[in-house]
Amino acid sequence: IRGRPNAYKYFGLALAKYHKTRVESYDSVGLPNFDCSIDCAAIQIKSNQQIVYERELIEEKALQDSLFLFFCNDNNEEIKSQKKIIFDVYGKPQEISIGYVQLEYINDSCSVLQSVIKDIQYSLNSYKNYLSKIWYQKEYIDIGKPEKTHLDSLLENRLILFGRNKEYIVTPPPSPPTHEECRPDSLIEAEAEEL
Repeated sequence: IRGRPNAYKYFGLALAKYHKTRVESYDSVGLPNFDCSIDCAAIQIKSNQQIVYERELIEEKALQDSLFLFFCNDNNEEIKSQKKIIFDVYGKPQEISIGYVQLEYINDSCSVLQSVIKDIQYSLNSYKNYLSKIWYQKEYIDIGKPEKTHLDSLLENRLILFGRNKEYIVTPPPSPPTHEECRPDSLIEAEAEEL
């Protein structure tokens, strides 16, 4: 497809700049203050280009809805993002998710990575529209510039990227000892002598 190599080239440059800025920022400011076991939606792009969301394989088309539900957490589920109270542009207290998305990818998964980032952005935009309807009783597109600017500032920097040269595989824990291995050596030796 004409023009695509340049798109990948510029995406790669933007990605490199993001990682440089992220490292510098986290070195000086530190990681955002959140509980990643609850407030972080973990996504991985595996070396075979499959997508894993919260340790389970997921079709890309389901990712947008899953993330939107993660941010909304209408039922206040403990396994989804917590909420905090902030003030809207009119000084009224409102609830907002403190959730982040952590995306881990293999460095050769450029096209899948771009697609997944678009899905994440789509989910954040859907959540922004959801908040706009609750806070201001209007679609995001219909609210004024101060309201848009405020909502945008609250939901920017919700994606943390981690690129790897190869897939990080967690080694399985050792298998539990067998019945034989659990018995003291003296009992095993005594049984052997009886034979």
